[in-house]
Amino acid sequence: MTEFVLADAFYGCKKIKTITVDSDNTKYGIEDGILYEKNNGQLVSVLFVPNALTGAVEIPSTVTSINEATFSGKSGITSISFANNQASGDLVLGASVFANMTSLTEVRLPAGLKVIPLNAFKGSSITSVYVPNSVEKVMPGAFANCKKLTTIAIPDRAIYIGNAAFSNCNALGTVTINETSKLQRIATGAFSNCTSLRSIFIPKTVRQIDLPDIPKDE
Repeated sequence: MTEFVLADAFYGCKKIKTITVDSDNTKYGIEDGILYEKNNGQLVSVLFVPNALTGAVEIPSTVTSINEATFSGKSGITSISFANNQASGDLVLGASVFANMTSLTEVRLPAGLKVIPLNAFKGSSITSVYVPNSVEKVMPGAFANCKKLTTIAIPDRAIYIGNAAFSNCNALGTVTINETSKLQRIATGAFSNCTSLRSIFIPKTVRQIDLPDIPKDE
């Protein structure tokens, strides 16, 4: 009897339209076409999203993790939200979790999320994203190449914006950073090639703005 499913067990299976799980299976379950891991009867982890899934997706508030690249490249999904806009405990998102989603326009990240991971939305078509005040770190490449993103508000608790986090966001014209921000570090190329950006506020808490390495003459 199979006791576990690896997160990448169905990697590359682009033609899967549906997955069915026996109703007596206590470890895994299906909701709105998405495969979840269960714990004590609750859906706790997103494992697999079929390519055929379309429209709006709502993640149950009981979910505490979404695996790496789970939604990446799902071209039919238009929006992602979380039930009650609340995560259960500390929600953990895997790298590239929402990358290259060409129809995705709107995302509401839930309260409780602390880290927006590496390349989270890279190359997606988002025009707006709600970032909760619980977020403390925006990791490298998180919103890179999101060419339709027009505005972003950095939450006050965020202390770090990673390398190339918003690079090549050509339509990004407004970055809101409040005077009450706790931001400490803006890494190399965080806003590189944001050609529509006209101004940005650096709060008093910032202690490091990284510059690219310049090779020394030998």
